Amino acid sequence: MREMTKTQDRNDFFGKRLKSLRESFSLSQTDLGKELGIPPQYAPNVISSWENQRREPNFNTLVAIATFFGVSTDYLLGLDRNSDPPDDVLLLRSQNLSTMERQLLIKIIDALKDIDFKEG
Repeated sequence: MREMTKTQDRNDFFGKRLKSLRESFSLSQTDLGKELGIPPQYAPNVISSWENQRREPNFNTLVAIATFFGVSTDYLLGLDRNSDPPDDVLLLRSQNLSTMERQLLIKIIDALKDIDFKEG
């Protein structure tokens, strides 16, 4: 069996971490592609090729991915193995909300706390 090179190891980290982040944000490959400016007809193939280590994004796209998910490029590439992915997807997704939208979100969260959800 062939020994994995450092570059292949980083590619493996990138693909797994990209897929994990995308899924934690409940995004399809097409949705993520839209956020990155990839035409919808190409997005699933492009994102899939990154997640399955068949291709790599260019530098600018790597930075855009890191910025979108609120992580470092080192995290995406596996260079910062001690860095954890963002735990609080809600916090990250609320960063670009207006003040009024954030206030509404707080009210919704408070209302959810008052509901007694029973596991069924």
